[in-house]
Amino acid sequence: MDNIDIELRKVIDAAIQSSINIDDVTSLKELYIAKRNSLKLSDRQIQKMLGMDPKTLNPILDGEAKQINFVNVIKLAHFLGISVNDLIKVYVPDLDSKQIGDIQRAREAGYIVEYFDVSILNKIKFFKSGSSSHEMSEKIKTFFNLNTLYSYSEDSLQSAFSRTKKNSNDLMRNFWVKSALVQFEVIANPNNYNRKELIDLIPKIRPHTRDVEYGLIKVLKALYLVGVTVIFQPSIEKLQVRGATMVVNKKPCIVLSDLQNNYSTLWFTLLHELHHVLYDIDEIEKRTYHISSGEGDIFLMNEEKAIKFKQRGLLIVLSGPSGVGKGTLCKEVLKEYPNLKLSVSVTTREPRPFEIEGKHYFFRTKGEFLDLIDQNKLIEYAKVFDSNYYGTPRGYVEDEIKRGNDVVLEIDVNGALQVKANFPEAILIFIAPPSFGELQTRLLHRGTEDEEKIRKRLGAAEHELLEIEKYDYLVINDWIDQAKRKIINIIRAEKYKIKNNKEFIYKITGRQEDVISTDRGTDEQVWKSI
Repeated sequence: MDNIDIELRKVIDAAIQSSINIDDVTSLKELYIAKRNSLKLSDRQIQKMLGMDPKTLNPILDGEAKQINFVNVIKLAHFLGISVNDLIKVYVPDLDSKQIGDIQRAREAGYIVEYFDVSILNKIKFFKSGSSSHEMSEKIKTFFNLNTLYSYSEDSLQSAFSRTKKNSNDLMRNFWVKSALVQFEVIANPNNYNRKELIDLIPKIRPHTRDVEYGLIKVLKALYLVGVTVIFQPSIEKLQVRGATMVVNKKPCIVLSDLQNNYSTLWFTLLHELHHVLYDIDEIEKRTYHISSGEGDIFLMNEEKAIKFKQRGLLIVLSGPSGVGKGTLCKEVLKEYPNLKLSVSVTTREPRPFEIEGKHYFFRTKGEFLDLIDQNKLIEYAKVFDSNYYGTPRGYVEDEIKRGNDVVLEIDVNGALQVKANFPEAILIFIAPPSFGELQTRLLHRGTEDEEKIRKRLGAAEHELLEIEKYDYLVINDWIDQAKRKIINIIRAEKYKIKNNKEFIYKITGRQEDVISTDRGTDEQVWKSI
């Protein structure tokens, strides 16, 4: 630090200390006059000492200055023997209402940018385009039912985001949570929470997931009657929130979000949060809320149990002869069924120019592939016509199924039968051509193989067609749209089978899986009992 910096520090330090008590001072001008009289100096002498002309000094003393140079504030603070902070305290009461309003709006603006991500709130149109800080303040007070803007930060939620500098995710998570809490307080569910009735209700939910138009509404009304309030609240950019469980007025409340913009995800999220209601409600009540998000559990609850609670995923295998249209069908099904995950295969062949590691295939050497076989890390594998190995990695499939996601494999017949041996619960769907002649025509029209390869593929197809009876379902690929619809219907039907929901039923009823009855009654009987 050079000499100039040292002297400047001395000047600033002196300006932040007061040598007199300002409690009895009513105005800056009163303080100035008292100082002038004690020094027995004239106004002109003081102005010359301070280097301030009357046009600069007098408006400050009279509280009429529209803008004040900060250097002049320091000069005046030194002369009067008070700190800059004390000078401002004395000066502000003398300002006119317009100036005070400007200061208040500046204060509001500072508060808003500290506690809100204005950029994202503008994008989601919470604030109108071009809103002033005062308009933003009024919007916040109205939306959150606050007496003052500054009440927004006066609650226990702030402790969850106690970083000195809050990031955008902290601000938006806090906003999202507070928005939901306000809605629950307004709704004020009058029904008492009854855990036993909730346990009785949960097994009756699943049939209504098939009713896309009214099923969710019916379930939410039934939950409301047992004291569980559920609302929908849109997801917010960057936040990655699937849902949340809260406690308002001693009653559980659930928020569903459209994070993946998928109807089935709403049901999975509902069951996930109901698990928290049943098993974590006491802990959640201590903290007011719990968020389930892609960023992890903010309060470190057991998310794995909640994930298992909703339902294990299914393993679906699409297979059939080469040229039958498995790949095209698989792509069409994936477009319409976003919760379905396509397993990425491992291969020893060389990558093509457009192919990306981990997206199209996992590319491995022959030695590495053989190691995977020895370590039992493949569900199925085969050596195909081009003398390269192809296989399905076990780890990816098992992890996705545990998370409740459905996984689809598009493989040959030999691979499908291997999967069935390793995964007896896998659902095998055989894709067949309308006729053997049509299969031959399709292979010829592909134009990707010579006659010798086509002959080999047709010979393999004759043997593969003999394996149809080992499959669970047969879909004839005559028209793509019809075949796609049949596959989707098969997946949906499988998800509602009792055998695919035993873990859920055992968890909620406490009964062993082998004594669970499959006779659940009709939807009408179920809802008449609610």
